[in-house]
Amino acid sequence: MSDDLDLFELQSVEDFISISRQNEIIDYLDISTIRLLTGDTDKKSLNLTVVLTALFSSLNQGSSSLKLDFETISKKLPFMDLEKLKGFFTSFKQNLDAGRYGDLIGEENDYKPIIYHNNALYFQKYFFNEKKLDEKISGRLVKEGFDRDYFERARIAIKEVFKSCKINLDKKQKIAAINSALLDFFIISGGPGTGKTTIITTIIVILLKLGYSNKEIAILSPTGRAALRVMESIQNQIETNFDIPLDEKKEIFSVEAKTIHRILKYNPLTNKFSFNEKNLLPVKALVVDEVSMVDLVLMSKLLRAVSDDTKVIFVGDKNQLPSVEAGAVLNRLIPENNIEYFDNRDFLREFIPDLDSPPPPYKKDKLNNRFVILDKPYRYGGNIQRITENIKKGENINSIVNYITEIEKIEDIEKFDFQTENCFIVENKNSKNKTNSLLNEWLSKNFTEEKKYLESIEKISSIEIKKESEERDRVVLSLFKAAENSKILTLLREGVYGRAFINKQLKESYVQKTGCESGIPLIITKNDYDKNIYNGDTSIMVKDITGKYYCLFKIFGKIKVFDAEYINNYETAFAITVHKSQGSEYDNIFFIFPSDDENKLLKRELVYTGLTRAKKYCIIYSDKNIFNRAVMNKIDRESGTNFWD
Repeated sequence: MSDDLDLFELQSVEDFISISRQNEIIDYLDISTIRLLTGDTDKKSLNLTVVLTALFSSLNQGSSSLKLDFETISKKLPFMDLEKLKGFFTSFKQNLDAGRYGDLIGEENDYKPIIYHNNALYFQKYFFNEKKLDEKISGRLVKEGFDRDYFERARIAIKEVFKSCKINLDKKQKIAAINSALLDFFIISGGPGTGKTTIITTIIVILLKLGYSNKEIAILSPTGRAALRVMESIQNQIETNFDIPLDEKKEIFSVEAKTIHRILKYNPLTNKFSFNEKNLLPVKALVVDEVSMVDLVLMSKLLRAVSDDTKVIFVGDKNQLPSVEAGAVLNRLIPENNIEYFDNRDFLREFIPDLDSPPPPYKKDKLNNRFVILDKPYRYGGNIQRITENIKKGENINSIVNYITEIEKIEDIEKFDFQTENCFIVENKNSKNKTNSLLNEWLSKNFTEEKKYLESIEKISSIEIKKESEERDRVVLSLFKAAENSKILTLLREGVYGRAFINKQLKESYVQKTGCESGIPLIITKNDYDKNIYNGDTSIMVKDITGKYYCLFKIFGKIKVFDAEYINNYETAFAITVHKSQGSEYDNIFFIFPSDDENKLLKRELVYTGLTRAKKYCIIYSDKNIFNRAVMNKIDRESGTNFWD
């Protein structure tokens, strides 16, 4: 395509933008930005608009950059004719190489809206944060270890803590605890039920033994709900699995879990954090839980706000759904082959005599000795375990559906032993009556005909819920236990198989069957720092003897009560999206898939994350071909750098 043919009439650009919007490649905000960017140049050209649209498509899919090769571009714009697209792309590359976009696209050290680096395009924001994150992590990888005195103190502390632990830690768990205590940067990855919270607890106890104060240790999570859950789990671990003095328990309980936004003191008015590179956090050890949920920009801001001497421990599941925003931090730090090498094998064998660890390769990787993958599940077995293991390894993906037991209705599961058969499928034949029947069956089984649930609601209606008493707390905790027994998970927010529509339908059915809204589960959708309730927190609406409605919360095993009229940002939560379910677990889940086999949310990571929320069993409602398509489609996030290159 020659330069003379490069400039198209504005209407041609607008036609392309309109078609991209119709194909849901970009949204209205993206369109405004594209118009602004192209308007800042003297070239309102179609080939520039095409590549900018592909860049936005890449960002919307969670990538931090766009590789400038034709195969990548064509995947981002699947609606385009390949020959025409090749012409636009070739022309763009010619203009880029000739420096004709110099007012818009710059190189690494330029302050331009878009950066061209390593044959990839970035928006300035993502390039800067990815570069800073890489610098912060790389700087930790070249640091020498602690001095001999620290290692001797660590050896004693680790022995004491392992002796106080009432459960037998497996090899990988011991490696995770030991290397987290020894190294300034370490990564612990593992699926649900592999003992990540047990190891976080063990690490905290070791650090306190080593002289870190409770004020110098911070436990962080991406959401308020996840932060509360990890603290509840740690407290439970200390009470049940560790034999340590009361004063040490109190010190551990005073180590606080916070959201990343909260510890950095986020100001929504300025969209800035109080703690940053110029005002560092006063902490010496940082444990970041649920790292897979943390996006590139937020992680970059966090690591820039801590001293280079601060110990950083990442904990998460590399196979889980990545962050909503751009980036796949945890996944990018762990190699696909999952091979672990440990430089400190001799030290490890003091605690793990039968350690089978090969020596590091001649050419050591940057992250050698910096990660461990917990691979022994303690939560569940059966066909859920078989399915999730295959998903993690990418094996037999096209036949996974064959491992799932087919049933006709929910009550059919009662004849199975969940130790072996714990994943079921009801095939969706696009029947509205079938869908409604299953939803009502689920509602009856778990709420409107569930004896313990109804008894708790009845008892609450005969007391003043704001008056504290042991009896009140006992009833409310029983209600929460029943409400958290089961959850409907969806991939979609809208539509007949989406969270909003299902909740509306089930709420109407619940009110029709019970005569009121007392007992309806809720989920908070926005942080409320004044009340200490956060996005993702769960609640139950109840009506007491006064006839007023209240929202109940269970936080660290204690009950919080608020007048319902003062809680504004919430939704009904019989059903939640898989994204919202991250960091939570339920005895059983009812997992509803869309009926559109081209839906963009049919992804392997969503299936894995949804299935692993179940502790006891999972029922999938899906067409088998659609389920197969979902496990075949892997989320592919692009980044301009890779620690394992």
